[in-house]
Amino acid sequence: AEYTMKVFLSHLFLFFVSLSFSSTSATIDKPQLMQRRIMPGGYSPVQDLTDEGVQSSAAFAVSKLSEATESYSFLPQLQQSTESTSSPKMKVAKAYQQVVAGMNYRMVIMLEDPQTGSCLGAFAATVYNRFGDLSVSKWSKEVSCEKARAMIESAEEFHQTYQEDFN
Repeated sequence: AEYTMKVFLSHLFLFFVSLSFSSTSATIDKPQLMQRRIMPGGYSPVQDLTDEGVQSSAAFAVSKLSEATESYSFLPQLQQSTESTSSPKMKVAKAYQQVVAGMNYRMVIMLEDPQTGSCLGAFAATVYNRFGDLSVSKWSKEVSCEKARAMIESAEEFHQTYQEDFN
């Protein structure tokens, strides 16, 4: 009977401990929850997409599009646009960074016609910045203009599913 009472009390104790944890986790807001998911050494969302490191890495990726290992459907239209007018306007739709021996930037980049503002195309790429020496370490899939615009308009929602754009 004494053993049964000890088991009962230990289960009761664990029950109350689990209740206290579940009630505190219910009060965590979304940004805190997202911060908890970021693994040390892993990618983390870039809060300021106008950051110099992000912008220079994105511009570098755009300058190397002709060397891309992916076949992007917008490349012929992009070449026509650059031959007839000025360079396309570049917008970073979302970006993630990883500190390594330098910095990795995973980005979705949208290109717009400078005169009309219409989207020419969007793509995902990873740029490695080794203290000023830039290289594209991965060309990822093409992203639809609609999805890129949605990323720009509501960046928070897309931080949760960023992995799908970089496969």
